[in-house]
Amino acid sequence: MLQVEVIGLQWPRREVALLMLGEVGDRSRTLTIAIARPEAVAIELALVGEQPSRPLTHDLMQTIFEAADLHVEQIVITDLQETTFYAELQLEVGETHQRVSCRPSDAVALALRADAP
Repeated sequence: MLQVEVIGLQWPRREVALLMLGEVGDRSRTLTIAIARPEAVAIELALVGEQPSRPLTHDLMQTIFEAADLHVEQIVITDLQETTFYAELQLEVGETHQRVSCRPSDAVALALRADAP
């Protein structure tokens, strides 16, 4: 498994963004994932440290996680099937560890808010 970090976003079209991930320690190795505008906006706000006037879905989820004492340990991009990437949230509640399937864009938006790898 390789650890990556968000390099940034590119906006080739209004409704689609490209999420750019680079390997930690070697940003010349990158992974690009096409994502929808709402998730791209959520990621962009987290990257620049801006808070929207009302919580976005990922902000709400992070608030619920905190209230439930649930922690995002890490996110993992687990698979690529044809042109679709798959991811998992790896969560911790006390001594219990859970994996939850999700879209990579949602996983990244949550990880940025939770300061998780």
